[in-house]
Order: sequence, then structure tokens, then C-alpha cells
Amino acid sequence: MKKWIWAACVAVALAACEKTKIEEPELPEQPQQQPEYDESLVLGADLSLLPRYEKANAVYRDSLGQPVKPLAYFADQKFNCVRTRLFVNPDTQSDSCQDLAYVLDFAKQVKAAGLRFMLDFHYSDGWADPVKQTKPAAWADLDFDALNTQVYDYTKEVLTALNAAGCTPDYIQTGNEITGGMLWDDGRASKMSNFCTLLKSAVKACRECCPDAKIVLHIESPQKTNNVVWFYNSMAQNGVEYDIIGLSYYPHWHGSLNMLSTTLKRLETQFADKTVMIVEFGYNNAWYPSDASYNYTQTYPATPAGQAKMTQDLVAALRQFQQVKGLFYWFPEENEAKYTGILGGWTNRGLFSNQNGRALPAFYKLKDFRLKQ
Repeated sequence: MKKWIWAACVAVALAACEKTKIEEPELPEQPQQQPEYDESLVLGADLSLLPRYEKANAVYRDSLGQPVKPLAYFADQKFNCVRTRLFVNPDTQSDSCQDLAYVLDFAKQVKAAGLRFMLDFHYSDGWADPVKQTKPAAWADLDFDALNTQVYDYTKEVLTALNAAGCTPDYIQTGNEITGGMLWDDGRASKMSNFCTLLKSAVKACRECCPDAKIVLHIESPQKTNNVVWFYNSMAQNGVEYDIIGLSYYPHWHGSLNMLSTTLKRLETQFADKTVMIVEFGYNNAWYPSDASYNYTQTYPATPAGQAKMTQDLVAALRQFQQVKGLFYWFPEENEAKYTGILGGWTNRGLFSNQNGRALPAFYKLKDFRLKQ
């Protein structure tokens, strides 16, 4: 009986406490802090073929499948610069179709979208890269002095036209992947004095026409640290003026992130007055390249997830270097979901699916490069 009375008393006491308990007011949900992006950092895309894709009615979609307007969507995802190549007298039906008229039209669109603009002079009628730096056909028979004058005149003509159209470049590459020189054979790197004379003529025209633009000297093979240092030392020794060290970095050709970081450390030490940009980067989302010099598919398979992981890790590596101020993805606009016939074959290195046109995961990893630290 006593136990029953005691239990009843406890129950009454608990009920009384429950009635007198003060209820805490619910706190309003705190808004998530929006990330801040660094305006001094450049996140770019080489979209040289975008006008051709749009003309062929390629449809670009976000990751959920909603159609997007590419330039606006790149800007929405914190890209702030567009790069395009320029050839002298190209085959306008090929993928190296970017003549002056093409570039003028596209540059107007880029500027209208509020994006910065990088112009990449190839000084050739077709692709200029480590294995070919072919003179334009119309320049082939010029002696060296006339060739040097032509480089200056052509550069000035192009930039004057862009200025008149209201689309002055913010960044200018005087040559594309020029470790071995330009305008072969006269401007081979083995003829360093000639090579640097041609570069100085190009830079002179840039400074006169676009004094606020930053000049980029662009080379490849960042895995060869000593070669990179030799190149930029040669530029200094021969009085070539420029602002930005530009590197290509394709892991399947140019090695690991550790190799890249080793070169960036040397550049940071020996060229502390120069900004560094990765002006070309890409990684396959399918079909690892058959001509690859390095195979990283164990860590970074040629899948959308592997492409995203490589992109994420590159961004993290680059953010360790104060000198690195730019990262450009090359050919992100590849989109053969509706076959366009623009390419002879797919590279599978873009940021949109060739199956359905949707943005791939790597697209959304790139904006972290511009996050304020």
C-alpha cells in the first residue's frame, strides 16, 4: 500500500513539473552564408567553337536537364573570361575556322555577356602547337625582315579592328604553345634571336593598341621543369616583355599534379614578378586518349566522376600558389548529343555530355578556384 501511495505522489509531482516547464521559443533558421569569389582570379573557358555549335542548334543543358544559354550559364557558374583562338587565313569549314570576322562577332557576344576576353594569336592558317608552327601561306616567301614587319602589321590590324568593334582584349597570347618557337623555320627556338625579335614585334603592336591588356607567353610541357625555366630565362635574356606565364596542362600528356607543382614552385622562386595562368586544361570523361604519355586511370578514370575528381584536385593544387591567378578549361563546349558534324570524331574532354548535352560534374568543380581564401 505504501508503495502505491509513493508512486502516485511521484506521478503527481511529475505532472506538476510538466505543466510549469518553460517552453523555449523556436529560433529562426539561419540563412546559409553565400560563398565569396575573388575578382582578381580568372576562371576561363576556351569556347572557340561555341558559335559553330550554336549555329548547328546544339542544345546545352544544366545538370538537371534544363536548357541553358551557354555564355550566360558559364558566367552564372563564376567563369569570368572567355578565350578564343585566331588564325590568319584558315579553312572556315574546319575546326580551326576562327578568322578575324569570326572572332570579331564572337568577341562582341563575350563582351555583351559581361565577360573578359583572351585572344590567342596562332600566327598560322591552322593549328600551331609543339609539333607544328607553320607560317601562313601568304607569308611563306617573305624574308625575315619582311616577316617581322608582317607580324607587327597583322597584330596591329587585328587589335585595331577589335578596338573599333568595342571588344578590346583583356589578355593577349602572342603565339600558342611556343616552346619550340613560332613561324618556322625563321622563328624556331633554335634561332632564339629571330624568335625573340618576332615576339617583340607582336608585343609592340599589343602595347600600342591595347595598353591595358596583359600579354601572355604560352608554352606547354610543364612536367619538364628545367625546360620551362630555360624558356622564360631566354625571354628575359633577350628582352621580351610580357606579363603572364601561360602553361598548358593535360595530365595524360603532361604528367602528375606533383610534376606540375614542382614547376610552379620553381616559377614562384625564379619569376616572382610574373603571374602564372593555366591557359589550357582538360581531362577526358570517356575514352582515355590513345596517345597518352601518362596513364592515371587508376586514380582518375575516364568517366564523368574521374574527370570531376581530377578537376577538383587540380583546383586544390593551384590554390596553394599565390602566383597562380588563372585557370582555363579548353574546349568545354564540346556537345555532340545532337550530332553536329563539326568534329571528325569526339574528344570526350568537354564539360557537357555527348549523350544528352547536360553539364557534367566537373563543370561545377571549377568555380572553387575563385573562392576567397
